[in-house]
Amino acid sequence: MRGLKKEIFMVIYLDSYHAIINTEIVAEGTINVNTVYPRELVKGALKKNAAAMIVAHNHPSGSLQPSAEDMKLTRTLYLLGKLMHIQILDHIIIGEGCFSFADMGLMIDISTRCQQTMETLQQDQ
Repeated sequence: MRGLKKEIFMVIYLDSYHAIINTEIVAEGTINVNTVYPRELVKGALKKNAAAMIVAHNHPSGSLQPSAEDMKLTRTLYLLGKLMHIQILDHIIIGEGCFSFADMGLMIDISTRCQQTMETLQQDQ
C-alpha cells in the first residue's frame, strides 16, 4: 500500500486464534479522502465468521500522523466490534513507514473510552 496515489482501506479478518481468514480492500478513495462504512466491515466480519480484525490504510502523503477521522473511525469500529464480540486488534497507517495504534498505546485508550461508553449504556437500561 506504500506508494499508492490514492487511499486504500483494507481489513484483515482473523479467527479466534488470530490466524488470517481473509484480507479484503473495503474502500478506495482519493489522494487524501476515503469513505469507510463501519457497518460494512462488521457485516464482512460476520459473513466470514471472524473473531477479530486488523484494519489498515495508507496515507499517500506519506504522513504517519492519524487524523481526527482515523481516530473517530477506530473508536467507532472498536465499539461496534465490542457489541458484536469481534475484537479490533489494531489500526495501521502506512506512509513513509508504519504507524500502529496498538504499538502506540492508542488501542488501550480507545478500549478504556469504549468501556466507559458501554457502562453508560448499561446504566441507561
